[in-house]
Amino acid sequence: MWKSSSRIHVARAAAVAFFTFKSPGALAGQQVNEDQEDYLLVLSGIVGRYESETLPAPRPVSGLAMLKYVLEKNRQTGDDLGTILDVDRSVA
Repeated sequence: MWKSSSRIHVARAAAVAFFTFKSPGALAGQQVNEDQEDYLLVLSGIVGRYESETLPAPRPVSGLAMLKYVLEKNRQTGDDLGTILDVDRSVA
């Protein structure tokens, strides 16, 4: 069905590069007009449909596994997490 997956990858990269997910409707921190918002909705719909049709469903991951992964990728330890959470090691 998809004639060129590279076009979808380009569209996805463009959406990620230009639109922030923290506040929908914001284009790199600037106000967007109604046409730009419509464009984002259509683009994200196309990318979402493409991904759901072509990518395997993600496996469920436990919260603990995700936390360990994030700590590992950021080269942090349980002690670092305790500091971030403001938990005294003697209490934990």
